[in-house]
Amino acid sequence: MPETLLSQGKLHFERQGAGPPLLLIHGFPFDHRMWQSQLAELRTSFDVIAPDLRGFGDSPLHSGEFSEEPSLLNYAHELIELLDALHIKEQITLCGLSMGGYIAWDFCEVALHRLERLIICSSKASADPKEVVENRHQVAERVMEIGPHFLIEGMLPKVLGKTSLQSRPSVKELTEAMIMKSSPLGIATAQRAMAARVDREDFLPQIAIPTLLVSGEEDPLTPPELMKKMTGKLPNSELKTISSAGHLAPMECPGEFNQIVKAFLQ
Repeated sequence: MPETLLSQGKLHFERQGAGPPLLLIHGFPFDHRMWQSQLAELRTSFDVIAPDLRGFGDSPLHSGEFSEEPSLLNYAHELIELLDALHIKEQITLCGLSMGGYIAWDFCEVALHRLERLIICSSKASADPKEVVENRHQVAERVMEIGPHFLIEGMLPKVLGKTSLQSRPSVKELTEAMIMKSSPLGIATAQRAMAARVDREDFLPQIAIPTLLVSGEEDPLTPPELMKKMTGKLPNSELKTISSAGHLAPMECPGEFNQIVKAFLQ
């Protein structure tokens, strides 16, 4: 797996294929492996880049400015730095899932000119209510005390649809493995960054580039009806739903997800 040295340290990423660049931003608390089916299939037409965000997978996070002042904007700026390090000058397609979608909004705010298209999967633009913010801080404290294993039991029913929980054991195994791979400091920093994020709904009308929203019908966190509301604010957007997917549609139903993405991009 290649890596590049950025201002915050080494950042690991997977890069496959050739063509227009497609940057994939994974969700919380996962890593680039959630995109393995997209890397395998979309590389035939695109230059697919899937990094491990700082503190996840094989991208280390050390105590310092990144973790002491958590902000999703930190991740967005590092993705811009990655594009520069890879000498990618042309406009890209950015695809973010869940937390990756939150980061995508920040990327749009600071570097919308670098985007040709946008894909938001299982995410939202609104800020967290008070009780969710409080829970994020509690999780951040607990993971630093005992590690990430406690997240598995509570998260799996939220991020995987009932179909996947019942009949896709390999998806469940990979989800658990990615959670356990994440560093406690990475998880805590991301939770605090998400807790501090601002509401982006008023910013959506400024994103006029073609935008695809993808939602799983079995997703309790960002169901289709919630994501549908964003199409009314994004000037050039469409929503596609996947019937037997939950929050992690690219992993749960990769064939259908890839077809939707290819149709949008081609």
